[in-house]
Amino acid sequence: MNNSWWQELMRFFLQGMTLKQLIHMLIILIVLIIVMPVSVKEWINLHNPEILPHY
Repeated sequence: MNNSWWQELMRFFLQGMTLKQLIHMLIILIVLIIVMPVSVKEWINLHNPEILPHY
């Protein structure tokens, strides 16, 4: 399977991004998932129950 389109997409998004910025983005994403209200998690699970495990 050819993943060149995926590699090009990632290269486009990560082109001007440093490792420090990438780590900060990951930390912010994790914090947002942790502090996200349960109602939002339930709404996401209604659309795709495989995104978030049972909480």
